[in-house]
Amino acid sequence: MMSRNSTTRGQRQTQVPPSQEPQMLPESGKPSETASGCLLRFYWMFVGHAAAFFAAYGIVQAEGMVSASDVLFWLFVASLVLVRYADIRRFDGRTAEGRPATIRDGHRFALQVLGAFAIVWAASHGLNYFLR
Repeated sequence: MMSRNSTTRGQRQTQVPPSQEPQMLPESGKPSETASGCLLRFYWMFVGHAAAFFAAYGIVQAEGMVSASDVLFWLFVASLVLVRYADIRRFDGRTAEGRPATIRDGHRFALQVLGAFAIVWAASHGLNYFLR
């Protein structure tokens, strides 16, 4: 039986570098590789943050001290934490370094998000006050 790098009579033998050999794709049955897992990850990494910042802009533009933008802002912030939790528990969530995320990573994320967005919320209200 001939290997793929062997030749028949009259042909030149060529070696295929390992980097150019066809690679078998891993089976994607893991929850982290499903469409749902990818959408969750995309939401808590990008979409949720952007939506909260748009709601913060709505707070700056709103009339009065409390508005619908306040409710939307905190709903988006809460959804970030809940979606990250679901990503970790049900969809094999990963850290930025690529290792499996733990509940402790989720708690750290929640504290960072809540702290940072509390500052954004306070700054939005401060801007609202000074611009009105």
